[in-house]
Amino acid sequence: MALQENINSEIFFRDGLFGLEDYKRYRILNIRDDIPFKYLQSVEDENIALTVVDPYILMKDYTVPIYEDVEKELDIKSDEDVYVMVVAVIPKDIKEMTANFVAPILINVKNRLGKQIIIEGNKYKVRQPIFEQFKNHLVKEG
Repeated sequence: MALQENINSEIFFRDGLFGLEDYKRYRILNIRDDIPFKYLQSVEDENIALTVVDPYILMKDYTVPIYEDVEKELDIKSDEDVYVMVVAVIPKDIKEMTANFVAPILINVKNRLGKQIIIEGNKYKVRQPIFEQFKNHLVKEG
């Protein structure tokens, strides 16, 4: 399900995000309309913002297990309640861009509760190169 980006609509992360545990409230901001990347910006400190992207535009067969404890914590009733994002790193040389497919961010679009999880196993990479997939997405959209 799509998440409506609205700078006035906060997303609450009870545990914060990995490495940012003290920051619990975020909002999603568009970077530009012509690219799929967005900012997940802290409400408590606007200098903290992560670049995020919908993983399914980069990896069609990406699967995120919704563990029972996460389902309860976020009050997830169906798969349609969940919006998934992954954190991306876009260096100066964009050909080196990567995304963390091991630690996706899940958001319940109905109650705006979020949680970052770890996917067990070695199916995905923490620094998955994504430039080619991004380029292919732009060609399809353009």
